[in-house]
Amino acid sequence: MSVEVDLYEAVDRDPDAFLLDLSRRLAGHEDLIDLDYKCVGSRRNILFLEVSGVDEAAATRTRHSEVTRIALSVLGIDSLADHGSDRLDFVELGRSAIREALAASYEAGREAGAG
Repeated sequence: MSVEVDLYEAVDRDPDAFLLDLSRRLAGHEDLIDLDYKCVGSRRNILFLEVSGVDEAAATRTRHSEVTRIALSVLGIDSLADHGSDRLDFVELGRSAIREALAASYEAGREAGAG
């Protein structure tokens, strides 16, 4: 993503505060992680920055949906929400189902890391 920054906005700023400001500008919140930037050009007092980062909130949503998908498709569990009842909150699973769910989770993590 490209961002234009006024030179005077960047000078004498605490680097962490500057990164938080970039996160707010790009994602609307401060949850971007692994945020990095490099200057790719300038014109007068405007810096052109190429910014990269990971939206932690989006990553959490993706991880949650993948876990829910595995619970349903592999384990046959339709909801991971707590119901406040032992009868509803605990399920009996065989070792092969647990092994299959762990393998699916490992594969999903491997694919997410490669993408």
